[in-house]
Amino acid sequence: MPDGQIVLVTTKPLEGGEPLRTIYYVAEEDATRGEAIIAEVMAPNEKVEALAILEEAAVEAMGLKQGEFKRGEAPKRDVDDELTEALKCTFPASDPVSAESTLVPGSSRGNRR
Repeated sequence: MPDGQIVLVTTKPLEGGEPLRTIYYVAEEDATRGEAIIAEVMAPNEKVEALAILEEAAVEAMGLKQGEFKRGEAPKRDVDDELTEALKCTFPASDPVSAESTLVPGSSRGNRR
């Protein structure tokens, strides 16, 4: 099985607002043909563009056959929300470490036994 394509679909909501981005994995070596496969099932308000090559091993791991495709796990908006929530849950561990020390050099406070 040859390499495939990673294809981005950007959907402009009909009622306005932020676009929704979704990734598709396509078992098609040619970028133009990969875009066409996805465009066939998309609506007119959706932009389709091949982003990158999907390595042959990944195509095989997904079990895709020539011309087949698979939608990514979550739309970009959901991924961004999940990432934001995950970062909130790590607070304050995600804060930078302070370069200052509260220990006084030569004091016995840091040498307790």
